[in-house]
Amino acid sequence: PPSSPIQIKTDKNLLQRSIEAALDTSIKFCQPRSTIDISCQINNGQLIINIRDYGQPVDPAYLPNIVFAPYVQSAMREDGKRSAVGLSLPFISAAIEALGGKVTINSDDSCTTLEIILPM
Repeated sequence: PPSSPIQIKTDKNLLQRSIEAALDTSIKFCQPRSTIDISCQINNGQLIINIRDYGQPVDPAYLPNIVFAPYVQSAMREDGKRSAVGLSLPFISAAIEALGGKVTINSDDSCTTLEIILPM
């Protein structure tokens, strides 16, 4: 662990809304009582935040870029218990890019991981 708190210069509200949207998206597609893992690390002067859920995977045909298009939803993740219109991931991507970062998503049969990378 770092000896002092991690500090980055960013728009606190936009970052908070992005992380909340990412968590909300993970919660939508998790099974009841399943786990969502959240981790942070610093690597090469970047803050890396990973949010991993163990719910329905994203169809590989939608990865890596189509999933960030507005109103697009992977058919495999449409079976979630909550309704969605497909705007959370495009919002997260646009917001993080506005903060100088980037977002990636990886999914397989066991989990889906959203990675947020921000400059320090």
